[in-house]
Amino acid sequence: MKTFVVLALCLASCYANVLEYKPTLIEDETEEVLDLLSKPIIPERYKSDEFLKKWGIKSRLGAFKWTDCGGAGVKVQNVSLTPDPLNFPGTFTLGFKGTISTSVVAPLQGTLLIEKKVGSTYVKLPCIDNFGSCTYDDVCEMLQSVTCPDPFVSAGIDCQCPFKTGNYNVPSASFEVDAAAFPSGDYHLRGSVSNSGKVMACLDLYMSVA
Repeated sequence: MKTFVVLALCLASCYANVLEYKPTLIEDETEEVLDLLSKPIIPERYKSDEFLKKWGIKSRLGAFKWTDCGGAGVKVQNVSLTPDPLNFPGTFTLGFKGTISTSVVAPLQGTLLIEKKVGSTYVKLPCIDNFGSCTYDDVCEMLQSVTCPDPFVSAGIDCQCPFKTGNYNVPSASFEVDAAAFPSGDYHLRGSVSNSGKVMACLDLYMSVA
């Protein structure tokens, strides 16, 4: 899906400029979760072995990693993200390579899961005003207001539906993030897009923010 909706719309940091927000009622429990997730946490790569043992963490997130979690239309072959860990505000550089094996047309439903690791557990960021762990009815409609970055255009990616078959490679594309998109800590993002209930693309990302 145009190489996974511009890699989950620039790893979720672009959403604030793309979406038309719909107010969401925030309950007390949600506010408690947001307060917990908003606290800075030192990434596990900097934690001592004693800390890991205390929390029962058998392996730490030592570097950015990604996994293609399956899909009928898109195969992701490589993803790179620097710096590692990320720093916000600042500049991050994204690279990816993938293949679209079948034409993908609207409407495309998108789902995004964002989790932050607290102790030994990943805690889900709730969906509030269309940001967070949300489901989107039509990603194609969302992309209509996106200005496609030059490196994407050069690679033949126009960031609009329908998405044609082919091989796509963006060695490097840089994005400026002015705000603190994510408080420091370790994160898990999973995004997928579906057409008529059939998953077309799915991508898992594990990343750290310093």
